[in-house]
Amino acid sequence: MASNNRGCIIFSANRGFALYRSRYLLIQYFIEKGWHVIIATTDDAYAQKLKQIGATIYPINYVRGGLSLFNDFRTLFSIFFLLREHRPVLIHNFNAKPMIFNSLMAKISRSRVTIVNTVTGVGMAFYNSRLIKFLGSLGYRFLKSSSHSIIFQNHDDFDFFIKNGWAHKEQATVILGSGVDTDLFQPSSHTSSGPNIKVLLVTRLLKHKGVEDFIAAATEIQKSHKNVHFLLGGEFDAKHPDSIPQSLIDSAVNSGAIQYLGYVDNFNEVLQDTDIFLFPSFYREGLPRVILEAASSGIPVVAADNVGTREAVRHGKTGFLFEPRNIQQMCEYIVLLAEDSKLRETIGQSARQLAVDAFDIRDITKQQLDVYKRLGLDIVYE
Repeated sequence: MASNNRGCIIFSANRGFALYRSRYLLIQYFIEKGWHVIIATTDDAYAQKLKQIGATIYPINYVRGGLSLFNDFRTLFSIFFLLREHRPVLIHNFNAKPMIFNSLMAKISRSRVTIVNTVTGVGMAFYNSRLIKFLGSLGYRFLKSSSHSIIFQNHDDFDFFIKNGWAHKEQATVILGSGVDTDLFQPSSHTSSGPNIKVLLVTRLLKHKGVEDFIAAATEIQKSHKNVHFLLGGEFDAKHPDSIPQSLIDSAVNSGAIQYLGYVDNFNEVLQDTDIFLFPSFYREGLPRVILEAASSGIPVVAADNVGTREAVRHGKTGFLFEPRNIQQMCEYIVLLAEDSKLRETIGQSARQLAVDAFDIRDITKQQLDVYKRLGLDIVYE
């Protein structure tokens, strides 16, 4: 491993999971080139994995889903001292609070740091009270003057920010999603022509992620298709204002509508025994990584025609898009795929090809490195 003698770079996100799953190659690149890499995020198991390859953890707790005055002020002070102590050359922020908080503290601390912000969806700001919406819009507007580059994961968010005056076109770049490891997420030898069909959703257990709609679809379809089984994976987040109550999941399990897998740490393995991936989220997504991982695994996707999601699914070719919250339409597409193994195979093959051609994580990482290079960092391709 090279010595850390080229300066400091900070990557910041809500959770270590987000940095490990989607930015591993970026972080690894800078460590191997001799930079001191700090990850400003929660000190979780995924942050520890990045520590093992040479990253330094600076624990920061970004409270998600709204404002928490005490915790948010404490977080702001932590960022201020982080920037003053380490004086980074670059800070790349992911998720709403890291973007806004770190950009604000960079200005207050007068840090001469290059700031790159990746908009991974507009977050909960526009699903909350008027005050939260107002503060959220102020925060995003601030990014226009504080960011050297703003990366959008879909064209809808790009257009939305430009239209609202929250970004200059010359500072904005669209990089579709965070990429998928197409070597790890491979099509399986699982036959899709058997009598039992498994429909999977893996997501955070939040209302806007469409968990209630998933349960509704499962309940409806199983009235006529007992062979179609619905599996739900994800973790509860009781502190999040949009959290799904555990009692709802327990009730759906007890009625036989769904199977609950709990937190899924081996997603690539679970996908090996999946026939259809369902993603009913009506949340403003960036570009859902789970859809890309399902597609890379050769699985047809049925998803809400929503911001971000529509760029990951080609309707009728790699999956089907339904009107958000339209349970009947969702059910129709699931049944169509469940009853036709040849269609599942054909669409799954097209989904795999799209993932390889457009979303491979190595190509996405190179596009991110290109942004740094345009901003003056010494980037060398190998």
